[in-house]
Amino acid sequence: MTIKGDTHLVGDNQNGLFPSGIIADAEGKTDSAGNAGSILLTTRRLHIQNGARILAITLGTGQGGQIDIKVNQEIIIAGRGKPRTSSSGQISQQRSSISTTSFSQGQGGNLNLTAGELQLNEGGIIDASTQNIGQAGTIHIEIMGDLNISGGGGISTISRNGKAGDLILHSQQLILQESGQIIAMSFGKEKGGDIQIQANQVDLKGASTISAASLRDQGDAGQVELNIGESLRMQNSVIETKTQQADGGSIIITSPGYLYLVGSQITTSVQGEKGDGGNITLKPEFILLNNARIQANAFEGNGGNINITVTGLYKLSPSIIEASSQYGISGEITVNSPDAQVDESLVILQSDFLDASRLLQNICSHLQSAEEKNNTFMVVPLVGSSLSPDDWQPSTSLAIARQNSTDTTAAFPSHLTVKNSKKLLQVNCAKQSVTS
Repeated sequence: MTIKGDTHLVGDNQNGLFPSGIIADAEGKTDSAGNAGSILLTTRRLHIQNGARILAITLGTGQGGQIDIKVNQEIIIAGRGKPRTSSSGQISQQRSSISTTSFSQGQGGNLNLTAGELQLNEGGIIDASTQNIGQAGTIHIEIMGDLNISGGGGISTISRNGKAGDLILHSQQLILQESGQIIAMSFGKEKGGDIQIQANQVDLKGASTISAASLRDQGDAGQVELNIGESLRMQNSVIETKTQQADGGSIIITSPGYLYLVGSQITTSVQGEKGDGGNITLKPEFILLNNARIQANAFEGNGGNINITVTGLYKLSPSIIEASSQYGISGEITVNSPDAQVDESLVILQSDFLDASRLLQNICSHLQSAEEKNNTFMVVPLVGSSLSPDDWQPSTSLAIARQNSTDTTAAFPSHLTVKNSKKLLQVNCAKQSVTS
């Protein structure tokens, strides 16, 4: 489907049961059930609001359909539909979404998005999930500009029993705020999906989360990998992998710029009895920690290893770097940095100082009497010169100064002119003054 103009999908019907949208489904539940059809959409702008949906779904053994969307400018997914009450009395609201879902044995379809910008606001979501033993589809998003997730919106791959799909994001700038989420989660025995993010700049704030997790059974957590062109800035937010019983996934963050964590944490953890903590590998230019945590912990299993390679590691307030296990073997922490400051906030400077006495000249030494040697040293500013210490200029030698003087024999106070100097160093001898 190609639409030259804009595409708007808005709202649902009066009781909230039938959202506006584009849907491809396979409803057959027999062994010979067919696959869901694919959705291909090309448009200038795409707005999905107030509970509307683009959905590819399979209810039986058939495979879920794939969704491919190409938008020249922005995609906005925002808002929720009208409240509706289930048979159990629970009240819910349909979230605006683009999703692929498998409810049985069939594999969930993949979801591919390309756009100039992407905004997920007010609960808007992009999701690839499986509600049974089928594998969730992969999400692949390519954004030329900014990807902004806020107000509880999110991107997720979720599996109840099958393997969670992977999540791949490329954007110029990735911003998560107001509880924005990027999640790959498994609730069963299968491994959770991996998260791969490539962006020039990544900002997380306001209780936002990037998480790969296995929460109920023995599936290992997926891996989180960030390749960042400039900087990762986190404020009261989390990047994590976690499991209940299996092994925690690894976290790898690489950047030629800096990582700045304020009240935030980068963690791999095993919260149950078994499983080793995942490893954490950080390779930025600088790391600044302000009331922050970098942890790879376990309970009965071994703690994960933390490997940090930086030019400088700085702590602006009490922060923690820890690889521990309550009953197992603690992991190793390795910091490769010429300016590493894990326990101190100051750089220790060299104690060797310059002996300036060898560079001093006694320019009044030619005077003989004690009265003549009663001398003073003064700094005389030039009118209109700046007071910045950067304005000091190297002076010429006394011999050159005397050559430039118009009169070296005049009585006190004789002034010698030194070119290109913003401040004058003036030595007053008893009978004359020498200025350089």
